[in-house]
Amino acid sequence: MKKTLVAICALLIGVSAYAQGTVTIANAGAGFNQPIYVGTVGGALADNTTMVEVWAGPDAGSLAIVGSAFNVAINGLFSNGTQALSNVAPGATATMLVRAWQGGATYDTATIKGESLPFTALTGGVGSPASPPGNMANFQSFAIVVPEPSVIMLGLAGAGLLWFRRKK
Repeated sequence: MKKTLVAICALLIGVSAYAQGTVTIANAGAGFNQPIYVGTVGGALADNTTMVEVWAGPDAGSLAIVGSAFNVAINGLFSNGTQALSNVAPGATATMLVRAWQGGATYDTATIKGESLPFTALTGGVGSPASPPGNMANFQSFAIVVPEPSVIMLGLAGAGLLWFRRKK
């Protein structure tokens, strides 16, 4: 009898170690609508050429990508269904971040890019049957912009203009 009880406990501990919280990845839903913009917040809405990545973790220092990158659908809005957060337990609060870009295969190579402020979401997946997934109601709109030129590039441009002007 003790061996059976120990085996059941070990099985339950193993299953709970792999439990993952769930969140519906979308920037619009009941009571919230937070699109992604291009240029400035309130300006042009991002279109389907805009790629999005969602990152999540138990805290801001341990974020991991959730699923893979996907396109904005229309009018700055995106949805990527319900996703399991591999590093956040069911019922726990996840810290999340959204990155968006245009003009590159990845965020790092993009010519126009931006990211949201970190925000929190309560995950679902607690109990049996599992509780509904959490949502991104705390997400805030942001804009993707052309990055500022580096100081070195500005210095070289200035030096070039001075050289050109001096030649006249």
